[in-house]
Amino acid sequence: MIDGNAIYKKIKYYLKENSKEESDIALMQFLCLCFEFIESDREIPDIGKRAFSVAREYWGGHNNNAAELEKMRVACWDFLDSKQFKAAPSGRAEAIVRALMCTTYPEPIDDDLLKDCFEWFFQMFNRLGDFSGKVQSAMKMKGYSA
Repeated sequence: MIDGNAIYKKIKYYLKENSKEESDIALMQFLCLCFEFIESDREIPDIGKRAFSVAREYWGGHNNNAAELEKMRVACWDFLDSKQFKAAPSGRAEAIVRALMCTTYPEPIDDDLLKDCFEWFFQMFNRLGDFSGKVQSAMKMKGYSA
């Protein structure tokens, strides 16, 4: 099981010399990188594919349209509402979309919200499979581990 709070704290430690904006972007880019581990999952609904495309472009610096990113978050919530989503997903598609939603908050991001995003992302991610090895490899690749 991946502990989102521990991952968040560890990455924040390695980003402590960065500005808040740079740190926020790097943290969201890390979530997008992790989402790529399941990008080919056949159960990703169309809204998830579209939202991830927008999030990846936004956090990669290729699209600075915050309104489009927020629109994707609302569309994801609409999808979850249509599935009667409450606190826990009833299926794989719902867990995927709920994890993905964590990447759809444009900057500036409140620190508490960012921490919550990491916790929610990895709670949902843990429901999808064991990605702990891939997440650790991604942390090493990004320079977030000793």
